[in-house]
Amino acid sequence: MTARTSFVTAARIIDEHPETVRSWRHKRLGPLGEIGEPSGRDLLLELREVMLLALVSALNNQNRPLEVSAAVAPRWLDYVDLVATGQLGADDRNVYAVEARYPDGHVTRYVADGVDQLQEAMAAVAGSAAISVLNLSELVARVQTGWIIATRGVDAARADYLTHLHDVPEGERAALLAEFDRVASRVAPPPRLKRAGRVTANGTFAPEATPEPVQVLSKPRVKA
Repeated sequence: MTARTSFVTAARIIDEHPETVRSWRHKRLGPLGEIGEPSGRDLLLELREVMLLALVSALNNQNRPLEVSAAVAPRWLDYVDLVATGQLGADDRNVYAVEARYPDGHVTRYVADGVDQLQEAMAAVAGSAAISVLNLSELVARVQTGWIIATRGVDAARADYLTHLHDVPEGERAALLAEFDRVASRVAPPPRLKRAGRVTANGTFAPEATPEPVQVLSKPRVKA
């Protein structure tokens, strides 16, 4: 059975407000109008669909119109799959999506596997009018972390996360754990505490009493 998560949780994973993401889907831009499986009043999404939303969010944050972000995101999705499965970005290399726009409207795109290829891509588009670079490895890592937290719970996800940090230097390890905690606080916020009640004089616990109903007059009485 394919794992899915709720629409609200997917929005939290990509760090967007649920209503913002819902509006993207309602506009039916590109594949956004087709994502998700209805479940009652909710919408359930697969991991790849969350990755697509994360791409749209990242591209939209580069000051692009939403329509352009939704059209471009699917072009990078197959490369996101390759990063997620380890077919790109081996040996901890970052994978970058590079896009260059020229004055005549022409667009050139490169996928750079590692810093060396990124430098080659940047040299190739040096004469363009505008260049945007998106770190696909970081995007995949954030979404995968949020997905594991959402589907397995914070404690299990953190234990699994720690197993991959044994050989990481202490300073970098602390930064990665801090990032994990930021994602966890967003994806699985702690439950709101209920009113605790009070402790009586003899040391027993008593819940907060229900306040007496207050009668509200239809018209306030004003004393002359």
